[in-house]
Amino acid sequence: MGLCILAGMTTALLGFLAIGFLIRGFTENRSRRLHFFAEIAALILGVSLGIAAVTYSRYPSPDLRVVGFPFAAAMFERMSPGEWADFIGFRTIFASIGNFLIGLLFPYLFLPLILAPGRRKPAAT
Repeated sequence: MGLCILAGMTTALLGFLAIGFLIRGFTENRSRRLHFFAEIAALILGVSLGIAAVTYSRYPSPDLRVVGFPFAAAMFERMSPGEWADFIGFRTIFASIGNFLIGLLFPYLFLPLILAPGRRKPAAT
């Protein structure tokens, strides 16, 4: 589980750096229309990935269900056929918010790579 948490924190950090790059590009009036449409596409994809990260479930064993990716937000254990015990605590809300932010920021990692080559050099006179 430590690798998932490390990947999640790295994605969050790089996502915030990518958003800073986009804000600078937008304020410097570089290809404003391209930045706008790329931002909208990344936002739609990010919200979709954020919802998927919060609701993602995995079954490490047939009697254990873990909800959330990359941070485990909740665990459910099968007690008897048809009955599940939940293990939800104080960290559940923070893990869920973190999972959503990781999903939201993930598409922003690729925008600088897509938008940076589009810079035009000033024309020589």
